[in-house]
Amino acid sequence: MERAPGVPEGSKGKRQMASKDDHNQDDRLFGDGPISGDGWSASDLSSADRAALIRAAADGELTDAQASKLADFDGSARSRIAFEQGLRGAVASAMGGVETPAGLRDRVLATARAASDEDRLAENLESRSVETRDRSFWNGQGRLVGAIAAVLMLAVGAFFVTQMAPSGFGGGADGTAYRTSLARFVTAEHERTLDESTAHKKHVFTNVNDAVEKTGSDLGAAPAVPPCGGRTKFRGAAPCHLPGKGPSAHFQFAVEAGEGAEPRTVSLFVRKDGGELPIEEGRAYRVNTKACKVDGVAIYVWRAQGLMYTFVSSGANGSICNVMLKDLGIAEPKPGESI
Repeated sequence: MERAPGVPEGSKGKRQMASKDDHNQDDRLFGDGPISGDGWSASDLSSADRAALIRAAADGELTDAQASKLADFDGSARSRIAFEQGLRGAVASAMGGVETPAGLRDRVLATARAASDEDRLAENLESRSVETRDRSFWNGQGRLVGAIAAVLMLAVGAFFVTQMAPSGFGGGADGTAYRTSLARFVTAEHERTLDESTAHKKHVFTNVNDAVEKTGSDLGAAPAVPPCGGRTKFRGAAPCHLPGKGPSAHFQFAVEAGEGAEPRTVSLFVRKDGGELPIEEGRAYRVNTKACKVDGVAIYVWRAQGLMYTFVSSGANGSICNVMLKDLGIAEPKPGESI
């Protein structure tokens, strides 16, 4: 479900759909179809097309311009994308320790390959019904049954969380589901834009003052960014689509780590604070990246003046992040404490 770091936005023909109709629809949309570039009109798309776009946006396969156009046309798009992203993170977290039975994947693929259309696939699955009704099948497939049950429970649970949380997407009282979704999104986006050509394509603003002014008008408050011009150089910024409701932005900086050392890249993500994380105003919290199953990065979150901030950098750059926190007047995380 989750897009791996390094996969470019707007990938064509990369999505695998469950049915032939969905696959054909995807080729039409993402191949040489109406949204292969940014010059398409959302009003020309059917409801099925827009549903496919929501899934693509959640997987990070739309350009920023395409995602913004979709959100402008469909007011519910942002919350639907956030739901999809949160569900992906929750399923991946819960399924991390599930071990599927040996040979299961090959048997499923063999069944699918034998079907030229959905009707034959249904027939092939039905032909296995005698086996699946046998008690010994279920006794030997306990892990598979548990996996299926976990996915169903997560799908139902995510729906109620989305509907009942005050912000529309809370991830529970302790915010763990949202924390995981956020950590995975910012890690993938930070690592993807370490590449110069990718960053150049994404960054809309190359002047820090312009970036603060323009993104601030969307966020409802000017974001606080580290002072630039000395050891910290502004690399660029652009609107992005953090999990949760409301607009967000991605700022990137290159920080001199010492004489003769290569500059270290740090990403700062900003979004309107929806209260998804149980954190105090004005002090930073280190995210438990191990629990979120993202390795090799340091992630800090804090809230200030109605905005939620997220720092992301290499795990070795934690001290640099602490210096930048001081520049922003934000208290460092307490030793040994994480969320």
